[in-house]
Amino acid sequence: TICGVKHCPISPMIFSLFMNDLPDVLSGGVHVGNTKIKVFMYADDIAVMAGSPASLQLMINELADYFETWNLNLSLEKSKVVVFGKRAGGLARNEKWHYRGNSLDVANEYKYLGVTLTPRLEMGKHFREKVTQAKHGLNMVWGPLIKKRNIPLEAKHKVFGATTRAVVGYAAQVWGHASYEQVEVLNRYYLKKLFAVPNNTPNYILYGESGVEPLEFYYRKLQLDYLTKILKYPAKRYPKIIAEEVITRRSAWVQDYNELARRCGDNEEICQGGSATEWVQAMKQVLQRSTVMWRENLEREVRESAHHQLYAELNRDPEEGRAYLKMQDLAKIRPTFRARAEMIQVNYKWWKEGLSNICSMCNRQEEETVYHFMADCPVLNEFRANYLKKVTLTRAELVKILDGKTEEVSCDDLVRYIRTATKYRKFLVEEFNYDP
Repeated sequence: TICGVKHCPISPMIFSLFMNDLPDVLSGGVHVGNTKIKVFMYADDIAVMAGSPASLQLMINELADYFETWNLNLSLEKSKVVVFGKRAGGLARNEKWHYRGNSLDVANEYKYLGVTLTPRLEMGKHFREKVTQAKHGLNMVWGPLIKKRNIPLEAKHKVFGATTRAVVGYAAQVWGHASYEQVEVLNRYYLKKLFAVPNNTPNYILYGESGVEPLEFYYRKLQLDYLTKILKYPAKRYPKIIAEEVITRRSAWVQDYNELARRCGDNEEICQGGSATEWVQAMKQVLQRSTVMWRENLEREVRESAHHQLYAELNRDPEEGRAYLKMQDLAKIRPTFRARAEMIQVNYKWWKEGLSNICSMCNRQEEETVYHFMADCPVLNEFRANYLKKVTLTRAELVKILDGKTEEVSCDDLVRYIRTATKYRKFLVEEFNYDP
């Protein structure tokens, strides 16, 4: 063609073939085991690597000669140098680089293939950008789908995985070995918004009642599956070479997995012995055990909670106490979730100091806990008798209702009581300007 191949589907392939001999003309690089890696090339993105300032400048000069030979232009605005390492402070005197007499900027961060890299390989900036994008995507589908009443929670969780978890988890094959609070905050943001619970809802209730796990388990599995895949690559492929070297040296991200294994009670033989493939398979088993251990710790937190003792008494089996989550009506799921989690709007706020916890409605001078609101506040006796079939409830009776184990009180009855009692409480507080 005399017109070129711009915007043509085969243009990336043709460009790759055109640039295929570039590594042959570069003399620098970094050693990974017995392999010298000089350059990463993806379409028109080129990243050259060197172990010293002088070596990098030599490679830049060789790159300039190559571009001149083949009539290629380098975008200086997009070309940056990043010095990776653990040193503190500024650059050394000899850490300056030029391309045909033009100074190259030394950047504190650079986005390469969608990942923001920093000299210390910190992921904070990358996660901030991805979490912002993920929240935007979540909000885009919130009204049309997530907020819809008659769509199963399972379907909503799948949409979250496709629109949000996938966005924030970009390149998790590289960083998925660790837990990052910035990422987990997004998961909890989704759950709190979905179930309409306050921001201060404890994590052990949020995860325990929803049945959703922290994202770290998903991303670790994603990374281990990726490692399994690349370890089957041909011996000359860079991903395989790098992964095998890191695992053999037990360095970098391997240390995080080994520490996870130790926390799960595994011995040093699992952490240190075996081939790269055997180590990955061992870590997959460790991941399964760590998930079980996380659930056990979650249950322990529930049992030892000083502020949610009612929740500790509830049945949390997904087929029994939490079976209401299978309903398709979000308008019924939300109030039930809040009642079981003891997160209904009442005066008892253990996380705030200096506030009165006394009931806003009755004159018994009792703390207005969720139990008081649901079971024995005399002002709500009429609603309780109508919907919960008793004027007052014992603790055991309330637990039975919240677990859905009574034939007399349905989930609809429970929801109607919560809605009616909450509305009446709001009316009394606003009408009489109550100040406990």
